[in-house]
Amino acid sequence: MTVEVPAGHARLARARPRFYFGWWLVGAALLAQFVAAGMQAFIVGVFMVPMTTDLGWTRADFTLGLTVGQFVMGIVGMFVGARIDQHRARPLMLVGVTVLGITALGISMVQELWQWLVLRGLLLTIGSALLGGLVVNVTLSKWSVERRGRAIGFAAIGISLAGVVLPPLLTPVVDEFGWRAGWRMLAVGA
Repeated sequence: MTVEVPAGHARLARARPRFYFGWWLVGAALLAQFVAAGMQAFIVGVFMVPMTTDLGWTRADFTLGLTVGQFVMGIVGMFVGARIDQHRARPLMLVGVTVLGITALGISMVQELWQWLVLRGLLLTIGSALLGGLVVNVTLSKWSVERRGRAIGFAAIGISLAGVVLPPLLTPVVDEFGWRAGWRMLAVGA
């Protein structure tokens, strides 16, 4: 027995995408978290010795930028959360990735400790907050109702992937061309 499908329904069945658009968002979220988490946390070890040696800083000086960043992330998170509720994620993420790129370029020109504290502690952290986990998770939660956990889980792979991929990729660049070239490479990558 054959069932006849009305013309309008057949056209709708053909027009339906084979791949749900929400999974493209998951891929973009994975990439966003890769960039944000990688620049915020996982590349620090690659730069510590070359930067402290070249600039005459102590390790405490260097990690002070990271400490400032942790405080900034705690404060910025409240404002980013409110903005996500008011606006869509795309403008926030575009601002975040732009701030990350410009900040990485600025870090490549650092000469003084105060520049490092402002660029790494404040601006890089703000860029990461606008691009990373909070924005991504809220967006995916709105798009993926049935498979929310799976979508957020796949996107979170970007965080771990950054820790596995970025340091081994960046170390030869820093060893061969210097830490300034490493930051410039990150700026272009962002």
